[in-house]
Amino acid sequence: MGESPIDAGNFQMPRLSPDGRFLAIMDDRTLQIWIYDLLRGGRTALTSDPAVMPVWSPVGDEILFTRYILAEPRLYRKAVFRAELSPSTSRDVWAQPEAGEPVLIAGTPASELAPMFSPDGRFLAYDSDESGRYEVYVVPYPPTGERWAVSTGGGEEPVWSRDGRELFYRHGDQMLVVGVSTRPSFAASSPRVLFEGRFELTTGGHTQNYDVSPDGQKFLMIQRIDSTRLYEIRVVVGFDRELERLVPVP
Repeated sequence: MGESPIDAGNFQMPRLSPDGRFLAIMDDRTLQIWIYDLLRGGRTALTSDPAVMPVWSPVGDEILFTRYILAEPRLYRKAVFRAELSPSTSRDVWAQPEAGEPVLIAGTPASELAPMFSPDGRFLAYDSDESGRYEVYVVPYPPTGERWAVSTGGGEEPVWSRDGRELFYRHGDQMLVVGVSTRPSFAASSPRVLFEGRFELTTGGHTQNYDVSPDGQKFLMIQRIDSTRLYEIRVVVGFDRELERLVPVP
């Protein structure tokens, strides 16, 4: 396994652009979102007011992020290099169509967190503590009432591979992966541990605190480097990620 630091600071919630060239990341002290150019170097401020949870649009031309207005979370989006207000969400999982009313995806007395759409937009992964511990689930979109459990012994922070054929998630110090088939319906293989390491988790798994490169071979992780709570970004590479595909993909 190899690790290469990119920068140092109080970072959280790294998100790679769809082409893997740019990194959106939140400074945990200032709650400011920055855009890093991983090819040429340098960074640009995306926000000046407090903002959290950056997410790239599918083509990489906009970033969605959350601001808290009078303690209420509200979703914004901004072109990368205008800010528009969208309806707020809560501890349940909602989807906001480009036009129309929000759609409830997962709502129970438990906490549903860390939602992420599959690349084709047909499925949504999230984690929930309804079983007494956080586990990763997948539901179709638009919702049909179906739901599939992905993790088997605890799981948080699901991230899809860019081709939608794998779903990564974390459990403690472990990074795990399942092979995914979506046709004729959703199915997942048994979880497999890819690597272990002391990287920062978000409290309760409420959002993904890592990202995966477009080729699925590198992981962007947050690691504390000293007692002053400084963090650095590390790229984890060089492990064997050739999976036995227990679920054939047509």
